[in-house]
Amino acid sequence: PAAGAQWFEHRYDSRMLDQSRNKVVRRMRRLITTFGGMFYADLFWAVVTLRFSPHPTFTVTPVDVRSRWLHSCTEFQLLESCGELFRASFGQQFFVDEVLHVGVQRLDVAEMAWVKVHSLGDRVFLVNSRYFRASLSAEEAGLKRNCVYFLRHGDKGLYVYNMERGTTTLHNP
Repeated sequence: PAAGAQWFEHRYDSRMLDQSRNKVVRRMRRLITTFGGMFYADLFWAVVTLRFSPHPTFTVTPVDVRSRWLHSCTEFQLLESCGELFRASFGQQFFVDEVLHVGVQRLDVAEMAWVKVHSLGDRVFLVNSRYFRASLSAEEAGLKRNCVYFLRHGDKGLYVYNMERGTTTLHNP
């Protein structure tokens, strides 16, 4: 560590998550993002916050899920945009290899609830479930505004979900 800095070890009781440690670590590995100097992970029913300053703290906060269709989603991707926490949701039927529904929710911190987002404005979300999630200005990136661009594992196509129209377009290179 730098001069004056200290290393800390932080341990937590896995019973606070009401799930096995391995299951939580697997979900956190894929569903973690940074926001406001802290790390956040989405466990669907709760948000886990990891704060390392001034001392390591680990907090689990239950979250109200107001949209019923979220229960049928098979994949969630957590990301920060313009100082807010968002979740892109991709719904699939079991054994069907196509995304049937894309949605975006914003964490209403005051209510601790995921609320449906109808527009990203000039923003775009870029999502690859295995490697990255990003929020960009559409104008600066030269992309169509109010869209979720996503890649699917094992598929070489680029999918673009237009939030205004509610449609998905496939761009196959």
